[in-house]
Amino acid sequence: METNLTEVYDPATNTWATAADLPSAVFGYASAVLNGHIYIIGGSKSSPTSGNDILVNSNQVYNPQTNTWSSAANLPSAASYGAAIATVGFMAPARIYFVGGYFTNSYLNTVQVYNPANDSWSPAVQMPTPRAYLGLTEINDVIYAIGGFDGQNYLDAVEAFTPIGYGTAPPQIQITSPQNTTYTQVSLEYTLNRPTAWVGYSLDQQANITLNGQPELLNASQGANSIVVYANDSLGNMGASNIVDFSIDRIPPTVMIEAPKNQSYGSTDIQLIFTVDKNASRLTYSLDGQGNISVTGNVTLPALLNGPHSLTVYATDSLGNEGSKTVDFNISPFPTIPIVAVVVVAIIILTTGYLFYKGKLLGKKALVNSV
Repeated sequence: METNLTEVYDPATNTWATAADLPSAVFGYASAVLNGHIYIIGGSKSSPTSGNDILVNSNQVYNPQTNTWSSAANLPSAASYGAAIATVGFMAPARIYFVGGYFTNSYLNTVQVYNPANDSWSPAVQMPTPRAYLGLTEINDVIYAIGGFDGQNYLDAVEAFTPIGYGTAPPQIQITSPQNTTYTQVSLEYTLNRPTAWVGYSLDQQANITLNGQPELLNASQGANSIVVYANDSLGNMGASNIVDFSIDRIPPTVMIEAPKNQSYGSTDIQLIFTVDKNASRLTYSLDGQGNISVTGNVTLPALLNGPHSLTVYATDSLGNEGSKTVDFNISPFPTIPIVAVVVVAIIILTTGYLFYKGKLLGKKALVNSV
């Protein structure tokens, strides 16, 4: 009896859950996985009126990322209890192969090939032994048909099939570093699906550079960059990786100190006012060569000692680029006591002069009166 139930097993939690229902319930179908999608191909349905099963040629595709089903090109002819497997692009192009099966009292030896690039089926060389209920496996993209039932006997036959285009698949390369982000310096890291005769890379669409190991990209320039890795196998098949865009930033933040300036101050409490031209993950200052003190912005430097001082502000961005700025200044408080003393002396002198002058004036008046 057919069912449209979809159940998902999570090995991380050892639990089962249900997913979106299969659009058309079937049994006796074949399944294969290609490019992260699950294909449910062919199968049978129970007839509601007769005792005979109804064979189908549907091709239903499940996307685990979106938990949705869609339809792909139908199998050229209906079949039940066939087997399906996908080549993975190791040595042959990535395709789904539907092999054997059962149709209207016949056991099949047909091989149908599905190409997801153009959503189409095409025939391949027939399997030597017609059969259903068989198993399929692949090793390095060579397909092996194992066992099955030919209508009279259960089989122990194992037959190997070399897929269409075997030996023409290019090496598959995946860049793992750099990624689409910003670096000060970055190493090139990549994976290959099989051995190759040559590997190189092109930076910013320039000429290929042969790789010997996984080097640092010392020739990556400041700003935006792109990279592609190429690989050639011994058969002459050239593969290209994904294109990765990344950036290099080796420019440190620029620090501008607005206060204090290179001058003398009469106060021992000094305002530190500064700006930074880019986002900084860490801000610190050092006074007179002492340890760095973290700050989040402008601060007051309290109770500084008289005399010369040197102040350095540091700014570090998220990549570790560090910029700094140093200013020298002097603390020389206003000399209130000496000035007061001078003022007092001046007052005494002025008072003495005034009294002396007043005395002389009174003396002259007395002399005039006596005459």
